[in-house]
Amino acid sequence: MITMDLRDLSSVEKMNVLTEIDQAKSGSPEAVAFLRQCLFAEDYLVRSRCFALLERHWFPPLRESFLEIVKGEGDRQWQLRALAALARSGDDSLCRDLEPLVFQRNKPLLLRGALWVVATLGGEDALDIMARFLRSPYRGYLKPSFVADAMALAIGNTEGGETFWKLCCEKDPDFSKIVDYYRGFVTENPLLQVYPYPDYLSKAAMEQDISPKELKRAIYFKNRR
Repeated sequence: MITMDLRDLSSVEKMNVLTEIDQAKSGSPEAVAFLRQCLFAEDYLVRSRCFALLERHWFPPLRESFLEIVKGEGDRQWQLRALAALARSGDDSLCRDLEPLVFQRNKPLLLRGALWVVATLGGEDALDIMARFLRSPYRGYLKPSFVADAMALAIGNTEGGETFWKLCCEKDPDFSKIVDYYRGFVTENPLLQVYPYPDYLSKAAMEQDISPKELKRAIYFKNRR
């Protein structure tokens, strides 16, 4: 159980506590307080390990902390990592919180990431946002294949999604044409993720003079059997 004053821990000790939390999947107030601290840590590797943990396990009390990061003006990589953690939540009420990021063009990586999270979470709000997104000019800021796969993901992750989507198309012929256009770009096994390319985090770490190997060691967790 985590009871020590976490502010007095060294970086190595903090990394070890994160391992302890991962193994215990502890949602205790002490664990949550520590995780919240690490979400804003100055130590790059400690912060990276914390985000990696939170892409594995969802802690509902950290919901607002993630949204604070996503909606702030900080480093884009941490905002994308926060989006990746929110996608893990399974909480479709987050779709409305992320909606403003979908309908803007000044932060294209966040537009892309937020749309992916909305599609991953699914639900009626996700389909509503997706439908309005397809009718908006903002769809032009993303690759057609990404938009198409996000659309298919949102429909698939929503109970009755196909029926809802069919009704939308029947009511609006122009919308139906847009949907038909994007259906032509849907891939069979899409590799959707919040990051724009596979080695995005490695390159972000290198900008901090941290090698990919160092980052890999920092974010590695053993899977419990």
